Amino acid sequence: CDWSSDVCSSDLDQLLHLVGVSQLRQGRAEDALKSVQRAISLTKRKADYHNTLGCALRDVGRTDEAIKSFERALKLSPDSHEARYNLSQAMLQVHRVDEASELFEGMLAVSPRDIEALAGLAHTKWITGKYEPALDVLRNAIADAPGNRYLRFSLSEDRKSTRLNSSHMSESRMPSSA
Repeated sequence: CDWSSDVCSSDLDQLLHLVGVSQLRQGRAEDALKSVQRAISLTKRKADYHNTLGCALRDVGRTDEAIKSFERALKLSPDSHEARYNLSQAMLQVHRVDEASELFEGMLAVSPRDIEALAGLAHTKWITGKYEPALDVLRNAIADAPGNRYLRFSLSEDRKSTRLNSSHMSESRMPSSA
């Protein structure tokens, strides 16, 4: 095989991307970063590659660069749910809560019952002190998916993170098994 040919380069970029994904899953973000950067050097127009690069960058603590990578992924594939979700999470990490909230709302406009987007939107409301709207989002989501542990966990984690006492919130307003 002539490694300079387009066919082999395409195969190589896919292989490098898959290796990078595998390395990320193994907790080897630095190695993943190198693999995915190499894949992108072979073809810059793959949204999935930029999304994976963003994940690796975020995992090594380079959140601002991760945001740029997620944004690039969204430019290449505006409907990428995964890139939009990852971008919203990275925005939260750098305290860009309003932008994260807008991303979650955009995800919900496309898929109103998206559990991750609902939990993310509720979280953005919670951390900005909008407790009742946050609880409303979670209550409605839990009503649609009563057995969903992710939503119940999100509800309990938000409550723990702010250490609310009963003077801030009535227990009777919480779902019964939260």
